[in-house]
Amino acid sequence: MSDKSRLLNKIIIAIFLLSLFASCSAEKEKYLYNTELVCPNGSAILVKFVRAKDLKAAIRTSYINKRKLKTSENYTPIRLGDERSFMLRNISPESAITCDLYETRVGEVESSYIHHFR
Repeated sequence: MSDKSRLLNKIIIAIFLLSLFASCSAEKEKYLYNTELVCPNGSAILVKFVRAKDLKAAIRTSYINKRKLKTSENYTPIRLGDERSFMLRNISPESAITCDLYETRVGEVESSYIHHFR
């Protein structure tokens, strides 16, 4: 093999490895955040492994759907783009949309929350 072909092979392998590492790190970074939802009435909810912008968009969608369908539920369904869904109990979309969202890295605020298991 000539020097040019070896150099070309090394460049191709380097580009492949860089693209592989870039795609893996982006997926990993996606779940390194939690979002704290703090409502005006003082209640706070920690939503794990969700970015604040994704939670805000899901709350807004839930609010729009409730207004469009003219329903009266007392909970906020959250549907995220990656097929995950959950519900904020006893918080209507009208209340949830007024809450403040604080994004934190995983591990920063979990110790201040009490976990209840049913």
